[in-house]
Amino acid sequence: MVMGFWYAPPKKPSHPVYKAQKPDVDKLVRSILDSLTGVVYTDDSQVVIVTAYKKYGAPERVEIVAESL
Repeated sequence: MVMGFWYAPPKKPSHPVYKAQKPDVDKLVRSILDSLTGVVYTDDSQVVIVTAYKKYGAPERVEIVAESL
């Protein structure tokens, strides 16, 4: 599963591409995994590979790609 979290850039970002402030990426991933339980899979323990990132970009959004192994 690949998760991309896109945020509006601040006026002076500490990094021009990646968001290096809160929220923590592990908490974002956990919330997505929990919310997809019963929709995409029976239990989030079935997810075995996760890649996640936080970036600046417009529009603000979450992109999720789930593949069956």
